[in-house]
This record gives sequence, C-alpha cells and structure tokens, in this order.
Amino acid sequence: WAPINSSTCYRKTIYFLAWTDWFAIFLLLLSAFGVVLVLSVCVIFTKNLDTPVVKASGGLTVCYIILFSHFLIFLSTVFFIDVPTEFKCKTRQALFGISFTLCISCILIKSLKILLAFSFDPKLQNFLKCMYKPIPTVVTCTGIQVIICTFWLIFNTPFVNQNFSIPRAIILECNEGSIVAFGIM
Repeated sequence: WAPINSSTCYRKTIYFLAWTDWFAIFLLLLSAFGVVLVLSVCVIFTKNLDTPVVKASGGLTVCYIILFSHFLIFLSTVFFIDVPTEFKCKTRQALFGISFTLCISCILIKSLKILLAFSFDPKLQNFLKCMYKPIPTVVTCTGIQVIICTFWLIFNTPFVNQNFSIPRAIILECNEGSIVAFGIM
C-alpha cells in the first residue's frame, strides 16, 4: 500500500489465526481439556468393563465410537489455526462434519435402544426392533456424510482466500467454497 501523494510503497500486514493469538490459545486449551477428558473416560470405562453400569451403557462398541468421534472433533481444532493452506481448508470442516455425524448416529442408536427398552406397545416395539441395527445405522449415517463431503470437496472445494476488506492488511482465511454444500454438510 502507499499513502496518498507518496511514491513509497509499504507491505500490507498479513493476518491469520496464529498459534500465539489469545483466541487460538483458548481454543487449543479447550481442545486439550476435551482430549484429556475423552482419554480419562476411555481409561475409566476400560478399567470398569465388568461393572453393571458399563454393561448397561448401551454397547461397548458404540461407546468407544462416541469417544473416538469426540477425540477427532477436538483434534479438528488444530486445522483452524496457523496460516491457512489448501490441505487445512479441505480437511478441517470435513473432519469435523464426519466426526460429528459419527457421534450423533451413535447417540441415535443409544436413544433407539432406550425407546426399545421402555416401549410397552407391541407394534411400536416390533418397529423399533426392526430399526435397531447399530452397525448398519452408524455406517449409513456416516456414509451419507462422507458422500456429501466428497462431492463438496470434488465439485466446489474450499480454498485459501485473501481478504482485502481492511485497508493496509490482508486477511488469510479459508473460503468454504459452496455455502450450500457447506450447509448441507
């Protein structure tokens, strides 16, 4: 940039969410706390596999998948920090979206199991028994999300954008590509 009536040019300041920014540090601390919490629950859960509470939790596989998906969600925070790259722009939302869908589909399975246990209507109970297929349900829900993310990444992929809205500065940010695809995801 150059001041008015000046023949001297100056470099614009480049802004992005740096590792040293207070907001980035705050996000990383929350994510680290989440990872420690997930790992702690996993250790406690594993140590107490033979207890009635853990056995009644709705399936060990589903519980471990929920913990794993939370771990990936917290891990996705790292891709939002530092200089945006093409890889980070493509990975961050897709990783979060797929992990979130995996977690929600497992919660759906647990909810169906609770409904099945407390349903006294025979017709509803038969319907819920037909619907309660843990692995196919999780694979189907997560698979749909993977397909959506794949189409989004192929046809209108996120990219690094230079935002010039602030005079004398360039803001490096990820443009999500298609807002519609991002919203569907």
